[in-house]
Amino acid sequence: MRTIRFKGLRIDCQGWVYGCLMINGQRSLISVQYSADVDDFDCHEVIPETVGQFTGLFDEDGKEIYEGDKLSAGESVVIIQNKGRGFEGKFINKSQLYDFPIQNNNYLHWKIIGNIHEK
Repeated sequence: MRTIRFKGLRIDCQGWVYGCLMINGQRSLISVQYSADVDDFDCHEVIPETVGQFTGLFDEDGKEIYEGDKLSAGESVVIIQNKGRGFEGKFINKSQLYDFPIQNNNYLHWKIIGNIHEK
């Protein structure tokens, strides 16, 4: 079964938070569960535009790859996008931009170098 998880930048500028996404009107919240105890969690408000979904894939260091992450392999840099029909990579440092579907073996030698929402 696929793990469904999200990350987003906290509105209080305290970095990324990872967990379950909840939408409450105009507010986006991510709940973080700290243990198996149902009551052991916190909710953090995040900037809605920064929310990205976990792709189910990992980079060469074993870090989870999320929508919006920038990956590098040698001279190539890719941004992960959700196109509604699945996640795709988009080369951003080539003279011709193009998208390609991502699969488990695509990112064995790629490394996360940031996210499109980080300065």
